[in-house]
Amino acid sequence: MRKFVLVALVMALLGALPVKAAAQSTTVTVSSVAQLQAAVVAATGSTSPVDIRIKAGTYNLPSWLELSVATGATATLRNYGDGQVILTAPFRILRTGFVTGQGAYIVEGLTLASADTAIEHDAGDIRIEASTFYDNLLGFYADSSTANITILNSTFWMNGIRCGEGSSN
Repeated sequence: MRKFVLVALVMALLGALPVKAAAQSTTVTVSSVAQLQAAVVAATGSTSPVDIRIKAGTYNLPSWLELSVATGATATLRNYGDGQVILTAPFRILRTGFVTGQGAYIVEGLTLASADTAIEHDAGDIRIEASTFYDNLLGFYADSSTANITILNSTFWMNGIRCGEGSSN
């Protein structure tokens, strides 16, 4: 038995046996709407960590960002750190966890403004940190028994103001 273990160890070290590799992380830095949309499309369905860092500016999205990663993967949208990042869209800015399900999502240091719904989360974990939700009908929406939600050091300001009389937010 000792010989087998020793031989297997030597073979693994020499690459003769398959050894499960750690998931490789991907980091992408974007500075335009087109680059942001392409990075989100590329990240969707990922089985390994993806970190999308957004350079300072206002990003007027023509349609929402649909981000969904596989169980065990994490997708991060974060401020690059060179100034304010503002994301706007006519309907929804970001929808997470809808297509492939139970991944984890992190939104960090972003301002999400002037949308009907800033973030709609469907499944998996989501952590929102140091972000601002401003002038949206709904700042954040989740309707799932499988969603684990953490919101830290974030501001929700002037959301729901455009709701009609008798509406609630």
